[in-house]
Amino acid sequence: YYENLGCGIYGYTYGSSSETIEISDSDFISNSIDIALDHVEGAVDDNDFTVTPPTSQGAQFLGQDLRSIEYIGCEDLYIGNNSFTTHKEFCILAVNSTNTIYNNYIYDACTGIRCDNCSMTINYNELIDNGKGLYLYETEDALVMNNDIKDHNYGIDFSSSKNNTLYHNNIINNQYQIYSTDNSSYDNTWNNTDHEGNFWSDYTGLDDGSYSRVANDGIGDTKTPHPDTDQGDGYKDLDLYPLVNPWGSVQN
Repeated sequence: YYENLGCGIYGYTYGSSSETIEISDSDFISNSIDIALDHVEGAVDDNDFTVTPPTSQGAQFLGQDLRSIEYIGCEDLYIGNNSFTTHKEFCILAVNSTNTIYNNYIYDACTGIRCDNCSMTINYNELIDNGKGLYLYETEDALVMNNDIKDHNYGIDFSSSKNNTLYHNNIINNQYQIYSTDNSSYDNTWNNTDHEGNFWSDYTGLDDGSYSRVANDGIGDTKTPHPDTDQGDGYKDLDLYPLVNPWGSVQN
């Protein structure tokens, strides 16, 4: 049980890739940072952490913390199967790390996930109603796939980030679907090798076989690349193969 602390748990230079850090059956309430990891290798954070509604197992992040999980210089780190709500700064902050962030539910934070100078996989996350859903800063070679990014002020914010690949994401009803004041959003790939892109709630094209493309294959054929009109701040002509239906299941 960790409450009203500067940092709930701090780990530094822990073990090797064969070691595991397990954090479970703990409550985190009103700490500045719930978990901080510094140059940890092979750490696994996979314990069904829950804020609301609580479940019968796992740790609880009860909100109003500045940050939930912050890690710097970590390798082969997995952050998965967690639920976070109501954090003042970041739910997950990664700096100079290679890691996987998967299957997390992140709601009502200033920023859901922020990655600074990282190479990572971000998949199967639900980012809902945060100030920013995902913020990539000086990040390269990341794979962002199968995420729901919904109802944010800024869906994905790019700053000096390039050579990242994004596909099968559902980008829905964000005030700014994509935001990039330096236009680095153009320096990324918005589809996989099967020519499948992302679902955009503001895409209005047709899957009708126009321009010698295949009709009724779930990929839009008109008004591509999406968006076909300049929305400003790096949001134009990104996705050559927008999906006409959401990928997988989208939470309400």
